[in-house]
Amino acid sequence: MPSFLHSDITQHSIPTTIADTMNKYLCIVALIITYTGFASANNSLHTEFGLMQNSYNQVQIPGDDGTRFNIRKSFPKDNPYFRLDYRKSFDNGYGIRLLYAPLKIRGDHAFGKDISFNGEIFNQNEKTETLYQFNSYRASYFYQWIKRDDWKVNVGITGKIRDANIELKQGTKQKNRDDIGFVPLVYLWSEYWFTEDCKLTFDFDGLAAPQGRAGPYGRTPSFSICDCKFGLQDT
Repeated sequence: MPSFLHSDITQHSIPTTIADTMNKYLCIVALIITYTGFASANNSLHTEFGLMQNSYNQVQIPGDDGTRFNIRKSFPKDNPYFRLDYRKSFDNGYGIRLLYAPLKIRGDHAFGKDISFNGEIFNQNEKTETLYQFNSYRASYFYQWIKRDDWKVNVGITGKIRDANIELKQGTKQKNRDDIGFVPLVYLWSEYWFTEDCKLTFDFDGLAAPQGRAGPYGRTPSFSICDCKFGLQDT
């Protein structure tokens, strides 16, 4: 049962409704441990957990006259997170992938300026409680385009449901902006084994559009040697 550590950097923006009312750029750095609960030729379950640092997160709601501020200033330095990834391949060459990736960060901060957020004014230099949530639920259906002992490639489509919410609270004042939506994504996964103990994995599950992006994206190479994995991956 392999476990591994690697550094994780994520940058994404919400591609639909919230993106119309919020200019938000998110950068996450995380230390991750992944545990393989079980794995076989056609069946696998991976659990990933670790500590993440949200280094930059600009918010502006509504996008036309709300105050832009960095909600990251209110978050703790390290935030725990986890995700579950299940894959099953069928004998007919097709397969499914289910991904559960919750994300919720709470914090507080006294911002140095008044913040107009979704119709409410939050006063400067007063403690403001914050909540950032971006839960992701995904189901993929793929075809095993290449299936060799040393090289595998899966291509398919993903349906993603996102459950997003941003909330500010200051004393008796409270405002939030939530959004639940469905996004279709392209799915591409490849794994190549150089030796029995050394492999390269590529995982692409995303979509680019004028309104924004939905991750995880590509550019997620990982290098595994003797059950230790290092890589760069979007969450």
